[in-house]
Amino acid sequence: MSTERATRPAPTTASATAGQWLAGLVLIGVTAAAAVALTRVTGRLPHLLPGYAHWQRQAYTRIPQFLRWWIGDTTEAEFFKTALGGLGMLAGGWVAHVAWRRGRRRAGFPVAYGTGLWPWLAGSALLGLLLSDAAWGWTLPASGAWQPTFVPFVSVPPAIVLIYGAGWTVAATGAALGATLTTPVALLVVNCFCLPLHLPTVIGNVTGMWVGALIAFALCRHLPWMPPTLAARSTPAPDSPDVPAASPPDQGPGWVVRRVLADFTEAQFYATNSPRSAWSAAPY
Repeated sequence: MSTERATRPAPTTASATAGQWLAGLVLIGVTAAAAVALTRVTGRLPHLLPGYAHWQRQAYTRIPQFLRWWIGDTTEAEFFKTALGGLGMLAGGWVAHVAWRRGRRRAGFPVAYGTGLWPWLAGSALLGLLLSDAAWGWTLPASGAWQPTFVPFVSVPPAIVLIYGAGWTVAATGAALGATLTTPVALLVVNCFCLPLHLPTVIGNVTGMWVGALIAFALCRHLPWMPPTLAARSTPAPDSPDVPAASPPDQGPGWVVRRVLADFTEAQFYATNSPRSAWSAAPY
């Protein structure tokens, strides 16, 4: 005796596309309204922390100020500079990782692309950022201007962890290569090309990232302590059966909103809506 399970009919392509566009328009409207409201009330809000110029001048005078500057650099990729927001993002990443490991239904998009490498990824990125700020922070007082010391956090260290996997050796190597390769290239391009030619400094930032990554991954192939890449370790046997492709997720209006929120942390290799929510809620 057979039974049939009732299933909800899949939405047509036209209706699904219309729902996605509607969700996008609503999100744009909410964002625009929030921007207008914040612009109007910013002048009336109390200032609990010193301004950016004072923060930059004090960044290397005391350890607490340096640590605040270091954590603030975690949000520089989005053109923000907020230590509290950075703490919220890191806390949200940890929550997303734990929720994913426990199989929570509302965990959001899998953090670090479902690799389970978030702790190593975040640790290597933070160590690389710390080394970069410690080694190249002198450029701030020397120039009296902003400098791209944040670039390792969103480039070489987390990328090396994603390619080579977990482990103290991998994390430390990624951090060291990030601080010694990406930051000096970015500093050179920003100060010698972008500023004299009045070009956006983001050109120097991303140039340091891709040039540093090319050199770093070329070096990793010849470093004797580096393990094989994850791809090399997970190559299927020649006679293994083909795995059927997974069905695409339901990309309705709710998915669009979640994807937009998740994309805010793509630069940090998190790509989940959980840390973005915590970051947005953190005051700065």
